[in-house]
Amino acid sequence: MESKKKIEIELPIELTDVKLIDFNVISELPESLKKSGLSRDKVQFEFNIEMKINASDESIVIEANTKYFADKEKTIYLGNIVSSGEFKVSNINESMNKTKGQLPNAFLASLMGIVLSSARGMLVIKSKNTIMEGIILPPINPLSFFPVK
Repeated sequence: MESKKKIEIELPIELTDVKLIDFNVISELPESLKKSGLSRDKVQFEFNIEMKINASDESIVIEANTKYFADKEKTIYLGNIVSSGEFKVSNINESMNKTKGQLPNAFLASLMGIVLSSARGMLVIKSKNTIMEGIILPPINPLSFFPVK
């Protein structure tokens, strides 16, 4: 059996920017929900994460887009939040050279976790006095966005 070679890399990071790119929410419930109201435990989420790694300026930008729906079928749109985080990663070129152009999934997932946590806080603040008040962004394992090896 062939043993895997362990590669040690050092990736110091600095969070250089966090942004709320977009937040929107419908102004009132659709007729189909006006009588029964919005059931917060039935709200469905759709996540999209984009990551841009720019080795030349040692930066990683992660954008998280979360859409909210009032029903399981995701036909009743409630709103969305789009946020981003930018990180400066020293030694990114050296590390990518050591790892054949790939950064460790666990490292990238940690950065995603920071962006998702920031979005969680932004949602609480921005949804005050809207129909989405009290809706949370549930815990998400950022590693689930990577293929299983």
